Amino acid sequence: MTKPYRQNKADRLINPGAKPHEIRCDYAVAPLDRVALDMDRKWGIDRLPSLVAPAMAEKYGAAMEHLNSAIDENDPAKVADAANNCMRGLAAMDAAATAAGHKPITPLVWEYELDGKRFGIVQSSGDWPAVAVTHPGLTTYTLREVALALASYKNALPIIESVKAAFPGAQISAVRTPLEISLDDEIPY
Repeated sequence: MTKPYRQNKADRLINPGAKPHEIRCDYAVAPLDRVALDMDRKWGIDRLPSLVAPAMAEKYGAAMEHLNSAIDENDPAKVADAANNCMRGLAAMDAAATAAGHKPITPLVWEYELDGKRFGIVQSSGDWPAVAVTHPGLTTYTLREVALALASYKNALPIIESVKAAFPGAQISAVRTPLEISLDDEIPY
């Protein structure tokens, strides 16, 4: 799929040195970006090519390669043609995936509120576009991100693990870092 956000070459604040042909190429890709985002919302990020026959996925890959080459050449007409071809490819893969019985994603979201802040946990990063539609404003984290956050508690994690091992079913209600105590402080007499 394409990048989720175009560079907006026409914006002089963000891209003050953009050339006219670069602006035209950027706008030629805009419809493809919208279609690609729609497919990511429907099927999950970059999941659609994995749901079709390898030959069809490879053909789409060739179309994306051609689009990237046209962008590198800064040729607005070639970019527009290549973007149209990629949009046809996405439509064909969408139809093929549907015909094969694949269903759009309905990501499972575990939602929790703590101290007035809502958190959502999803299985993979490919789920976030669909979650953004069904749960607007929810900050989502993947299972991997949760595991990384837990692993970052280098000092606390062994204690948490030993509590869980000693007391099956125990729930951790808070994680606090030990107080830092300086032994070189003055003792007031």
